[in-house]
Amino acid sequence: MRSVLVLGLGSSGQRFVRILRKLYGESLQIYVLRRGKNNILISNDLQSAFPIDPCIHYKLTEIENLAQLKGIFLDLIIISSISSAHFQDIELISELGFKNILVEKPLLLPKNLEQSTRVVLELLNQHGCASGYFTRLHPLAQKLKLLIDNKSLGRPLVYRSWYGENIKEMHPYEDHTKSYAANELMGGGPLNTFSHDLDLLYYLFDEVSDFKFDEYRSSWSKIQSQEIQTLQASGEVYGDRFLIQASFDFVTWPKSRGGEMVFELGTIRWDWQKLSIKALSIETGLETYDFSSVDFTTLNEEVIRQLMDNTYNPEVLEVCWRDFVRVGVILSQHREIR
Repeated sequence: MRSVLVLGLGSSGQRFVRILRKLYGESLQIYVLRRGKNNILISNDLQSAFPIDPCIHYKLTEIENLAQLKGIFLDLIIISSISSAHFQDIELISELGFKNILVEKPLLLPKNLEQSTRVVLELLNQHGCASGYFTRLHPLAQKLKLLIDNKSLGRPLVYRSWYGENIKEMHPYEDHTKSYAANELMGGGPLNTFSHDLDLLYYLFDEVSDFKFDEYRSSWSKIQSQEIQTLQASGEVYGDRFLIQASFDFVTWPKSRGGEMVFELGTIRWDWQKLSIKALSIETGLETYDFSSVDFTTLNEEVIRQLMDNTYNPEVLEVCWRDFVRVGVILSQHREIR
């Protein structure tokens, strides 16, 4: 019987468990280690929850400590605990026997960045390592990269992106002021929560540097973390440098996620809600692209299947993992200087 360990059983942990049960049924042994004992079953859309123990509902084997898994070889470990515990959990599982690992985003590193970065990168020597940044795997992101690399719109001038969602609407089943997202010590805040877009910068561009951050908090949401965080940086594609501006917030309603990139001869705009791209060229006019046929659940399932069945492309996985760590370094540096 194949075995999987899941650390953390909140919304992301339950999402991965649902995928595992869908793909492999009850023939898969799923062990769970969780710090919190909130026995609530969270719906697929994250809009409701029920007072049901997810371990019972999904037929999971809950363990009290990792010593109980000594001698058991695990096909996959999924770390879906709170962000501030991801590195600690990577250290915890290092003594276990396992094939592959998936770590939910983001990765927040301790103060000794050089040493902790080395610990995380060394996982690549013996395991297939995947991150929870699935945005770069979507056909929309891949098409966007092709359009940027095409050079048909001339030199890039500025990149803008935004990811905003009202924190009161994110998980209506819980008190938003006490949620993980609202707590900076647990790794919350808009920048960490929506750091998919920071990872996307490393995927799209040859170089990203000169990061500067700003943030704002009002008394509106009554949360401990910042409500709005912005990023400014310098990007480079084929030697051409341009301005990067990105915003992340917990106040926007309705939810909005998208971006645009302005070039000498046109503009590319994309919408992650509609899963579409519009490319407007001074010379050739408007072209539109629709990627709504591919949802993120499908991408999640494919990554899990590849890790379980050992069919992943190691070169692609390694690039994604190294960028995952690079994003973690930036987020951790920002955390320290605040």
